[in-house]
Amino acid sequence: MRYVILKKKTIYSNHGMPRCNCCRKKNHLLMSCKWCVCDFCTICLAVESHQCANIESMKEHHLKKLKEDLIKHKTVGVKVIKI
Repeated sequence: MRYVILKKKTIYSNHGMPRCNCCRKKNHLLMSCKWCVCDFCTICLAVESHQCANIESMKEHHLKKLKEDLIKHKTVGVKVIKI
């Protein structure tokens, strides 16, 4: 079977139905990975599943977000002293 690329990183079959970039199954509902901008079916969308090329940047982003959340919700000592 012949594949045709019509737009950036989306693969279509001869009949115009889009295909998953990982498993190559025909699917009407494809979602884009926000890290590598490829289209995947719902099963292959997880970054570990499709072996995302930008998995390191995704990890760095999530670690940065976790650090910010920890600092934001940091607990402090008692502010009022009981008499």
